[in-house]
Amino acid sequence: MKLSSRILQPFLWLLPVVAITSAFGDVVAPQELDEKGKRKRNLEDIPDPAPAVRPASASVIRGQEVEIILQAITSTRKQVVFILRSKPQVGTVRGPFPMTRDGVFDRAKVIYSCPPNTGATADLFHFAARLEGGVISAQTTITVQLLDATPELELPASLSFGDVIIGESVEKMVRVKNTGTAGYHGIPSLPAPWYAALPGEKFRVPVGESADFRVLFAPTASGGQRARFSLGGEGAKSFTIFDGTGLAPFTVYPPALTLTYDSVSGVRSGVIQISNTTDEAKSLDIIADESVGIARKIDVPAAKSVTIPVSVMTTSDSDGVKTELAVRWQSHVQKVKLRAGPEPAKLTAAEENFSGRLILPRALERSERRAAFTITNSGGKPGSVFASATAPFSVRDEDREFTLAPGDTREVLIGIRALTSGLHEGTVRFVSGENTFELPVRGSVVAKLSELNAPEDPEAAPVAPAADDASTPAPAPTQPASVVTPEIVDSAFSGLGELADPNGGNNGPAIVSSEMLNLESALAEAEASERDAEESFRKRKTVGTGDPVADARRKLETFIFQKGFGKPRKIVKSIPVVKNARLVERGKQHITIAWKAPDGGTYDYEFDRQRLFYQEMTGKMSKLWVPHTSVKITQSGEDVTARIEELEYGGQFSFRLYTHDESRGYSPSTPAFNIATQERKPPLSWGWITVIAIGALLVGTIGYQKLRNRNLGGRKVRR
Repeated sequence: MKLSSRILQPFLWLLPVVAITSAFGDVVAPQELDEKGKRKRNLEDIPDPAPAVRPASASVIRGQEVEIILQAITSTRKQVVFILRSKPQVGTVRGPFPMTRDGVFDRAKVIYSCPPNTGATADLFHFAARLEGGVISAQTTITVQLLDATPELELPASLSFGDVIIGESVEKMVRVKNTGTAGYHGIPSLPAPWYAALPGEKFRVPVGESADFRVLFAPTASGGQRARFSLGGEGAKSFTIFDGTGLAPFTVYPPALTLTYDSVSGVRSGVIQISNTTDEAKSLDIIADESVGIARKIDVPAAKSVTIPVSVMTTSDSDGVKTELAVRWQSHVQKVKLRAGPEPAKLTAAEENFSGRLILPRALERSERRAAFTITNSGGKPGSVFASATAPFSVRDEDREFTLAPGDTREVLIGIRALTSGLHEGTVRFVSGENTFELPVRGSVVAKLSELNAPEDPEAAPVAPAADDASTPAPAPTQPASVVTPEIVDSAFSGLGELADPNGGNNGPAIVSSEMLNLESALAEAEASERDAEESFRKRKTVGTGDPVADARRKLETFIFQKGFGKPRKIVKSIPVVKNARLVERGKQHITIAWKAPDGGTYDYEFDRQRLFYQEMTGKMSKLWVPHTSVKITQSGEDVTARIEELEYGGQFSFRLYTHDESRGYSPSTPAFNIATQERKPPLSWGWITVIAIGALLVGTIGYQKLRNRNLGGRKVRR
């Protein structure tokens, strides 16, 4: 097999490269070249870098010296040479002197001297460093603070003075050591109740020595007391804590006394107790206002207690008590607060000549007669009064609950109504808190109208003298003829009050006419018809007709009759009127309105709502004002908010707002106003429903086609 020249030709090109490599191989060694083909430098040829130096600082007292350490940072173990680049402006410096650490000379020290009389507060100079044969580093500042000589005082951590009775004192020694550079001399300032034993005397502590300072503890108040004490002021490094306890020489209990009112004497009184806590008897001074009835000097035996009565006189029962008395012994004083409110409400009869019993006029059976009684509040506080009476007596509804201010009076109407005739006695009770006033009442009920003129006591009627002969009948007493006047007839028809005597009260009771006697039968017929109407209504209410519509109407009429809807309210013009009601919120089933309270006071408010009711008698729907009770009223200051609830969604409503007070009177605060709840949103029309359905179908179709094409990779389906 012959080798072709074409096969050997690539190897012929390698011969010059091999020849050149063998020729120059000794001149450039591969191991002396770096990664980039450049010749490496020897370590001896690289100069040392300049060392880094740190700033130095120190403080020195004027007239003294201080050593300042200079430090350099280097990566070699060669010796560092420190060079001062500038001199101090105030003091003088010596050095630098080399220092070694672990065999490395990278430190040096200089000695700075400060003149004693200089006024400067700081000094500075500069230095640099270099290695032997190397370059010099950048210069760095040395800062020196120049200070005055000051004492450094060391005090004990704490000092306890124990228990000390108020008015006495205890002395203790405080050991003070001076470790500073100057002696201490001054007048210490101590916190009360600690005082210097020698006030005004200067206390001296030389440098490096100790001295004792005498302190007195003289408490002026009872209880534990602590204070911080230092001779160098608040910024002193060393201080001590003084603690001690002051013991009261006596105690007074209670510190606040609530006086009680004595209704018999009209004096507010109480009791305080004074206890001597020491082993010596003490004479105490009591300082009080002139209205306080108490002795001015009290002797209390050792370790004993005494009880002192306290009484306060006031000019009026409506005046409260707000004063204090002080118990003093030497410099110790304890105060007692005396508090008492005015006399509570006290109910009495307003008339001074009241006999103690109220006599009511005669009344017919099943009819009512009334009499007025005036009651007053003779106490010092307003009272809420509730009145009640025993049957057959009663108190008018408007007079059952009311409020009496101190000194106010009120006329109360008390009535009698009975089904049977005869003499009746009972009690009307007025209650105000813990105070109760009982009023005995008496009244008589007669069966016929003619008996209204009979005398109160049957024994008081005139009686004929007895005849001498028993067989002779005694003549009947004659009465002069009386004339029936129109006033007598009016009085009989009214049914109120006693009938007047037409002859001036000298000839006995007046004669009742025939017209007046006929009134009795008319009254009986009216009462019978009233009972029949009530019985008929009761039967209609309980018995059903079988017709659901008729039963529903009757139930509605019964409800209206029982609740009293449609009846007018008692309007009182003196009650303030609300004129600024406004709409705040309109909800689906509620409405919120707000207004300002009239005169800034607190009142009760009620709402009437206008509703339609069917009247069976007329066969028509009528509008009635019905009380709406589903109302939440809140008041904050003068702002009043009412939330009217349980309304129909999207309805229109008419309301009337009333102001109500304790007298059961009402005031129409605003005319009827119409408010609607939130409107109902109309349902979508068929046109919009069609448009939405077509749009949803198109969107679904397009989405389906895109999803199908993506699953097929963009290829169309072959059919």
